[in-house]
This record gives sequence, structure tokens and C-alpha cells, in this order.
Amino acid sequence: EFVASGSRFRIYLVKDSWIISFLLSSINCPRAERRIPLSNNSQQQKIEASEPFGAEALNFSKEHFLQRDVFIEVESVDRGGNFIGRLTTADGQSAALMLV
Repeated sequence: EFVASGSRFRIYLVKDSWIISFLLSSINCPRAERRIPLSNNSQQQKIEASEPFGAEALNFSKEHFLQRDVFIEVESVDRGGNFIGRLTTADGQSAALMLV
């Protein structure tokens, strides 16, 4: 569905017709540049600079995982309701290992 960063995804679960927020366990990717609204009614935005290799991690995840069939194994859920676990491609490759 959506790639927020190299290790954060919004995933559509076909079997249950759910969309979940999913984080890769055991890896923390640097953030890419992002735009943050200054207020609810304002068109003005603050641009938060990218961390080193943040854009590369985001683009890699988009190229390899976005709109692809993947398998997830949920290990836990954080306080914000994000699912945390392992993501594997259809050919059996670990997303975390591919990003390292």
C-alpha cells in the first residue's frame, strides 16, 4: 500500500481485508526527507532534512516491496498499534537482510 521509510510500511492483508502499519524488527532505517505541516489550517510546511542514506533506504524499499506479494510474521505490537515483525519477499528473501 505505502512505504513511509525504509523499514515502515502500510500493508494490505488480502485475506482479512485489513490495512496495517508494519515495522521491520531488528532494523532501523534512517529517515528520508519529510514535510511537516506547521498548523492544521496552514499551507506552510517545515521540511525535515534527510538522514544519511535515508532517501536510498526509502527508494530501495519502494522498488523491492511496494505493490508486491510479501509474507509477514508478526512478533509484537507497539503502544501505537503498529505491528512489528519480519517481512519476506515471495522468493524467500528477508527484507531486513536486503536493506543491510
